[in-house]
Amino acid sequence: MMGKVSVLFCSLLFMSSVLYGIDSCHHAEQQRSGLINKIIGTDLDQAILEKFQEKTNCSWDDVKVLEKELKRFFVIASVYDNVRSSMFSANVDELWHTFILFTKKYEHYCKEVIGKFIHHTPYTKKEKEARTPEQKKEAYKNFEEQYESIFYEKPDKNIWSPRRPHDGQHECSSDCEKCCGDDSNCDSCGGCD
Repeated sequence: MMGKVSVLFCSLLFMSSVLYGIDSCHHAEQQRSGLINKIIGTDLDQAILEKFQEKTNCSWDDVKVLEKELKRFFVIASVYDNVRSSMFSANVDELWHTFILFTKKYEHYCKEVIGKFIHHTPYTKKEKEARTPEQKKEAYKNFEEQYESIFYEKPDKNIWSPRRPHDGQHECSSDCEKCCGDDSNCDSCGGCD
């Protein structure tokens, strides 16, 4: 009889741990979903967007699309904790730079909306030169998979590109095709990353 009680007790303990584990996973998914919704649902301050528009001459519609993509970038950076390897848009990066200039607003957004500070850590020239084309392709593939796993769509190729222009120009809808065409070995604009 004692053996049956012991087996029953162990079975109940196992079942409750399984249920608790499922509950924990469900809770974590709810937290992740809440974070995503909070970031996506919180607009950037109007002054930031206006400063970016003034700097780039983008249309307001383009600015709002880039704002959406910057917030998506923040989601990916928060969920996957890999900001450094996931920035593949010169325009989104430029909007991020503009946001960072508003230091108090950026700090507040990171703390209150994202829940942690997202540091901007660009690659140095030496680090860029050390990256192989295969590493660059793999990094973009990882970014693309992360983007799709969260947003259930591929990143817009007009905004996100595995080969960013490095010509110093931040025009709306600029991409490597505009700079280099299909030639991934082009270096007329400083090369595509």
